[in-house]
Amino acid sequence: MCTRSANRQLSVEPCKRKVGIFVSRESSIQDIDDIEVQKVGERVERLLIDALEKAEELWASTGITTVKLSELLYRNILKVGLLHLLALYGLLYIPYMKWETAAWSFFYLSVSGLSVTAGAHRLWCHRSYKARWPLRAFLMLANCCVAQNDIYDWVRDHRVHHKFSDTDADPHNITRGLFFSHVGWLFVRKHPEVTRLGSKVDCSDVAEDPIVAFQIRHYVVLTLLFATLIPTCLPVYCWDESIWVAFYICTIIRLVIQLNVTWSVNSFAHYFGEKPFDNTIWPTETRFVAFAAAGEGWHNYHHTFPHDYACSELGWYLNPTKLFIDFMWLIGMAYDCKQESMDSVKFRRGDGTRRPAHASCELASKDASASSHQF
Repeated sequence: MCTRSANRQLSVEPCKRKVGIFVSRESSIQDIDDIEVQKVGERVERLLIDALEKAEELWASTGITTVKLSELLYRNILKVGLLHLLALYGLLYIPYMKWETAAWSFFYLSVSGLSVTAGAHRLWCHRSYKARWPLRAFLMLANCCVAQNDIYDWVRDHRVHHKFSDTDADPHNITRGLFFSHVGWLFVRKHPEVTRLGSKVDCSDVAEDPIVAFQIRHYVVLTLLFATLIPTCLPVYCWDESIWVAFYICTIIRLVIQLNVTWSVNSFAHYFGEKPFDNTIWPTETRFVAFAAAGEGWHNYHHTFPHDYACSELGWYLNPTKLFIDFMWLIGMAYDCKQESMDSVKFRRGDGTRRPAHASCELASKDASASSHQF
């Protein structure tokens, strides 16, 4: 029995040693796992800190923190917010729309866009070309499709923007943040400098245009008709589209796209891109804005040469508005198209990113003096 007991004791010792080895290995593996978990935790913590810092920078760039509650225009916030919420809901109707509705919406969006770029901006605001009354009447009516205030108010704000660009007197001053310059400026009361200096900007030429005066007198009715009723009702009666599909696609979503494209010129085209003509100003050359806004994204050029009807040195490249004005010139509806001489343009260096123009200005030979022929 003693021998058996001794043997049993001897047989237990190796097992204890084996278990000890297993436990030590298990504990070392556990230690390694704890270290790895700690490292992962530190990485996650660093990522969260970086994300919070970037979020704080982005929030500070919006300019919202500098706005007092008493300065907020709650009616505008409600209108713009509700319009965007309706547009998000309207996306649910896209699978149910007919192809004719999509084509009609795109056509209406394009025509109404020209009313801003070729009409309110290049014609009435900068007077970079002249137009006969049929073209002015067409652009005025098309301008009622976009619901961006009447032409006079649009021109006044834009002339103030150019005269006092990127200062407190600029209605959508980019130095107050990207969000503010995009849409935030509509949510707050105007800076006192905007009101004080803006009142000194002459817009009498616009007020004296009988076509603009007609729009001002009947703006509410015209906007209701051209921005809502026509784009909604035509698909319903012409190809039996659902009234809700037509309303959300052709009116709500179209308006939201149109508004944000226009706002992007004030924000993104003052923030992202190159400055090949003047690197002392905020406006930039932004291709995706030029694409979306029918040629308005060549903004560094435009702020350097604001009276050039092309708003670009690149001819028709990403500039369908210039193509439209050139066509109107050819048929006699537009004339006196002002264009900066290439001698003036080529000496501009800006930030050194300027490349030779890759598209000739189709009517460059018809400069301000030569293109003033009367038709």
